[in-house]
Amino acid sequence: MGGPSNDHEWLTRIPDTDIWFKEAIVKNDFIGSYSFAVDIKNVDGYLSHYCPHLNTELKESRGQRMALRDAFQLDPYNSKRFLEQQITGLRNENLLILDQAPKFIDPSQYPKRTLDLKTLSLKSNILQNERKITIYQSAKKNPKQSYITAIFFDGNEYATLLNIPKALDILVEQGKLPPVQAVFIDPINAQIRPKELTPNADFSQFFQKEFLPWLDQKIERDTDKTVLLGSSLGGLSAAHLALENPTQISHVVPLSGSFWWKKDNSDEPNGMSQIIRNKKILIKQHWFISANSYETSRAHNELSILNTSPIVANDLKEKGQDVIFKTYTGGHSYAVWQVVVQDALQHFFTHK
Repeated sequence: MGGPSNDHEWLTRIPDTDIWFKEAIVKNDFIGSYSFAVDIKNVDGYLSHYCPHLNTELKESRGQRMALRDAFQLDPYNSKRFLEQQITGLRNENLLILDQAPKFIDPSQYPKRTLDLKTLSLKSNILQNERKITIYQSAKKNPKQSYITAIFFDGNEYATLLNIPKALDILVEQGKLPPVQAVFIDPINAQIRPKELTPNADFSQFFQKEFLPWLDQKIERDTDKTVLLGSSLGGLSAAHLALENPTQISHVVPLSGSFWWKKDNSDEPNGMSQIIRNKKILIKQHWFISANSYETSRAHNELSILNTSPIVANDLKEKGQDVIFKTYTGGHSYAVWQVVVQDALQHFFTHK
């Protein structure tokens, strides 16, 4: 699972041994994460077929794919991983960072430090649920200076798996970023997440009428320095909600946004492009859009993150938006996204 791939990859057994392998040739700037799924449960008979992954007529069900999660194991021969100790609810993986990979602040390489973190709860009447929100603030040398506010979807992964608060704290301390406060929004669960993070009226109302007013009661926020960030479906949602709230969100970072999404089959060339092209955009926002080299379509005949992201970026440019589009050598992984977060924030705010 993970690694240089757009999907999970099957290992091949070396005859007369207990050694299984998979070989991939990658560029030396590759950065990624991976784990193994061993002795996967055969949910619906899919695994009973000979080399099912090579049979184009067979379709792997979502239940069969989800069974992979129950079989995850770390690579015992690679000590580098996201988390030293497993934390419930987070997918720990081994890391693979080649020698020419982009440079970034790796929090695990720095001593422990005390951070200003608050964990709060926000109850939504619109969505009829309650979620955890964590807020981090860096130190300020000048009390009159306003914070950058970075709002993250999938907050637990960014706050805990990647330890983004510590990374930001180091960047501010080193003078690579002005003072920053980060807001980490947790999803309710894996089942509700796709419903919330694909563009829809209920979550838009929650974000605009409940979340932002609630946030502005908790912190002082400069709307000209407010960044909305998200990866995968979170990237799609970040793009959509930023366009819906241009006076509240000044900067947008869709990381590997799920721009293959279509509300209707007739949406061309994709659902996000359809929204952008039909929208009257009067306020300029600043965008840092990224996609990774292995984020191609699994079926090779469907929309992919890699081919739709530059289309979305170009659509925004044609609407007068300030847009950077960048590709990284890697897959659909938090290992890459931690680099993109730091690149994007420094692109927007270093020496400004």
